[in-house]
Amino acid sequence: FLAYNFFFFHPRYTLYIAAGSGVVTVATFLVVALICGRLANRLHVQLLEVQAANARTGALMALSQQLAVAVSEADIGAAATRALCLVSGADAAFVSVQEPGGLLGEPRAVPEDAPVDALTRMAAKACLDAAGDSGEARPMRMDFGWWCLPLVAGEQRLGVLCLCFAQPLSVLPASLSSLAQLMSRSAAEALARVRLARELEA
Repeated sequence: FLAYNFFFFHPRYTLYIAAGSGVVTVATFLVVALICGRLANRLHVQLLEVQAANARTGALMALSQQLAVAVSEADIGAAATRALCLVSGADAAFVSVQEPGGLLGEPRAVPEDAPVDALTRMAAKACLDAAGDSGEARPMRMDFGWWCLPLVAGEQRLGVLCLCFAQPLSVLPASLSSLAQLMSRSAAEALARVRLARELEA
């Protein structure tokens, strides 16, 4: 609207507005520009949300495909930790519950040089204990620097998926939390399927 004022309003080639109608016109330009800016910003936010939703859907589909062809718990753990590492940007680890006895196995991490140690197993055990009988798969923040998701199918406690962020988070973003829960449920169902197949073969 400044260019319009400069070239078309009298006196021309100045930013001075002599007529009252010119003031109304400039004010209208300003209001329209503000409205268009708000609409463009809202559209941009909606576009980002759609892109994020597409990325989450793609990640879930890719994980489902890998879990469908997994034939061992190691394959399932590797697929789940890779998927979580990719979508979260954090180090991820899988700790399985061994049969019989329910002891926790050695953590398997992605990337391989992720700092997994005895604290990782302690976090996993605390997560399973906190899950209780409800089998709730929501991410839990442990006191050992890990966010953990219990892998529970029915009454079976099958393992834990753990996330360790370079910059510790006090709260997980809602979108990441919901995606991690969906991934953990898929992994738990795949683990239950593999164990059932093993029991039937025995």
